[in-house]
Amino acid sequence: MLLPLGHLRHLRSVGEFGYATQVVAMPGREAVLVPNYEQHRLDVLCSQPAAFDEQLCAPDIDDGEVVETLRTPSAVALMADGLAWVVESDLYSVVKVDLEEKLRLHEIERSQLGDGAFPEDVAIADDALLVLSRRNGETTDHCVSVFSASTGEFQHSFGGWGKGRSE
Repeated sequence: MLLPLGHLRHLRSVGEFGYATQVVAMPGREAVLVPNYEQHRLDVLCSQPAAFDEQLCAPDIDDGEVVETLRTPSAVALMADGLAWVVESDLYSVVKVDLEEKLRLHEIERSQLGDGAFPEDVAIADDALLVLSRRNGETTDHCVSVFSASTGEFQHSFGGWGKGRSE
């Protein structure tokens, strides 16, 4: 039975969402993606039972050891080629991952975002990766850094640190 997109149900996830702060529509699918901070994975919710994977980049067990592709994901920006940029909140970084292969491809560290930056959100515009960061400990002190979405190379930033207009 096909449900309207507004009537999604969660498929076979272990546990509950832990500190979910974002939901992203998955283009070409009747599904959404939710970063699951507490479970270290991305959860897929869809309107068709068993139509999609229920978890992306979930931790694996390798020789008895837990291997995590993501740690504390809180925001995600999907790319058209099965790749995504994900904010790892507790690590203060943004990482590019291959969702199918569970591979970490590139990492933008906190030092590349600016002194005391805490990444909060990401978006893709053409080949630009936009990273919204705030100064650690502040609630209104934000900046946007622009990177190449394909390479992760820093391009420029705007809306510098401060509390005035455009700062």
